[in-house]
Amino acid sequence: LAGKTSIVSIDVSFNSLAQCSCKALAGVLSKCANLRTLDCHWGHMRAHGAVTFAEGLAMSTSLTSLNLAFNGFGDLAPCSALCDALAKDTCAIVSLDLSCNRIGEKAACLIAAKGMNLSLSLERLILDKNPI
Repeated sequence: LAGKTSIVSIDVSFNSLAQCSCKALAGVLSKCANLRTLDCHWGHMRAHGAVTFAEGLAMSTSLTSLNLAFNGFGDLAPCSALCDALAKDTCAIVSLDLSCNRIGEKAACLIAAKGMNLSLSLERLILDKNPI
């Protein structure tokens, strides 16, 4: 997919996106210049895989809509990596769904302080069904 510059939307929801899959998606994010929408809900992204994905997200300059609902971005390491990506001035994400990610108080504070306050593009953030 990395060589397919015409791809604008990818849906990999309801898959088991383990470390290797997250690494592959990170590569796609950094190379698909026209990718606008990525749906990874119910992707089972957790721990190191989620961090790897978020690091790849930091390289994307075209993605505007990202659905990460029902994954594991509530843990501090993946949440921090995601916030770092959102805070980059090249980040184009307008809509981010983090529903059902087990985001607690510490991760929510990190998202508020780092992700929301530093993002130049984010307009819609969905955090429903988290233990905030």
